[in-house]
Amino acid sequence: MSGQEVPASRARPAARVAVLGMGGTIASVRDASGAVPQLSTEELVAAIPGIDEYASLECRTFRMLPSTDVALPDLVDLAGEIDRLAGQGVEAVVVTHGTDTLEESAFALDLLVRSAIPVVVTGAMRHSDLPSPDGPGNLLSAVQVAASGATAGMGTVVVLDYVVHAARYVRKTNTTRLGTFVSEPAGPLGWVHEGEFHLGASVGDPPKLTPSPGATQPVVPVYTTVLGDDDTALRALADLPLDGLVVEGLGGGHIRPGLAPLVGELASRIPVVIASRTGSGQILRNTYGTVGGDIDLAQRGLLSAGYLDGLKARILLSLVVMSAEATSRRELFDHFVSAL
Repeated sequence: MSGQEVPASRARPAARVAVLGMGGTIASVRDASGAVPQLSTEELVAAIPGIDEYASLECRTFRMLPSTDVALPDLVDLAGEIDRLAGQGVEAVVVTHGTDTLEESAFALDLLVRSAIPVVVTGAMRHSDLPSPDGPGNLLSAVQVAASGATAGMGTVVVLDYVVHAARYVRKTNTTRLGTFVSEPAGPLGWVHEGEFHLGASVGDPPKLTPSPGATQPVVPVYTTVLGDDDTALRALADLPLDGLVVEGLGGGHIRPGLAPLVGELASRIPVVIASRTGSGQILRNTYGTVGGDIDLAQRGLLSAGYLDGLKARILLSLVVMSAEATSRRELFDHFVSAL
């Protein structure tokens, strides 16, 4: 990332920007059962005065789901649609999405979309029936960032609460606050002010993964270690037909000594990734020599998540499992962690 601020990027009114809706809180209204996704992408855009001054907008409701129901095959399809639109001359794409799994979906698109056009993901913390809903402002900001063209070649970005994040860093940190999304460990890319995108840092486009045709959602659970953990739950997981496993370890990537032989045995059968349950910071690899420490786990064959938290490590490992690449899954995962 570069810490040098560049001049504000103004939107290009002639830019063709597609807005693809996935559902979520931003599309939700309250009925007798509570708030549920119902608003089409066209309705979301029509509710924002002046949004068409920033770009020529093409709207489509791609899915109508709460983000708890989005799965990797949906995102593979979405990435394919984004690349198709780019091939037809669309200059940027905005995706509206629920915030519960937004950080995972945005990271998946970061790894899947091959086109270099700007891809901007946004959502809302408050549905339209609540006081001061944030969806309209977030969608307007996302269109302004997308239409500026300034994030082309940077992969997928996330725009919420006027802050612009790289998909590989963004995390949701609070259940309800508008400023819940932060970027760890590197900080945000920029911000939107008076309709203009100010780029304060940049990232390169990550390498891409190509899922095998018809690939289904793999079984890759996340196991979080805790104080006094015994191996009961982990042994139950080990008996399942897993495609991979992410272990959220303590601190810099450590587990209790009694768990180390079991995770080592698992790592001899399937890819096992060690991440940190802290959610921020890189995994240690050459510091602690205790059983279950970082040196010991590396020797037992566990893959390092690097700076990825457990959620993003699971997305990467799942897409590696789905990948059509001939490279081994362990080598492919290591390659991506090093390249991000």
